[in-house]
Amino acid sequence: MTEAPGPLGRIFLDTEFVDDGRPVRPVSLARAGETRTDYTRSSLLAGIIQPADMTTTRAAHFESALAYVDSAGARTFTSTGPSGTIAHRPAAATRAGAWSQLLDIWIPPGATVPVPAFADREFSDYLAAWRGRSMFTQLGAWPQARQEQTR
Repeated sequence: MTEAPGPLGRIFLDTEFVDDGRPVRPVSLARAGETRTDYTRSSLLAGIIQPADMTTTRAAHFESALAYVDSAGARTFTSTGPSGTIAHRPAAATRAGAWSQLLDIWIPPGATVPVPAFADREFSDYLAAWRGRSMFTQLGAWPQARQEQTR
């Protein structure tokens, strides 16, 4: 697990690929001289591409979790994306509006190129679908759902 500072305290990134049921984890995402939280785009993406190179399918999916903690306790929001594949090389640049540089190597199911190479409409449709299942969307809807439960 890799720990990086984030706006809500700390963000934990855990990358895992499953190839024919066998977990494959990157040994290290950091290159010589980098700290665990000082990743460059190239080292982050290479740390995912290299283990994918060791698989036969390059299959992967996103699993995300977000925890909200206050005086009333903790609440966890999770999201699991559809299976896709990891590109052999990253897209030339991260596209404006992308929620992560990880999209530079992510090829969703049914696609043949990473997300940044999508046409404008396809890109916006992809982001809209992600927002619909995102843990951030769940967190945003939770206060209203919690109020409705207490009525």
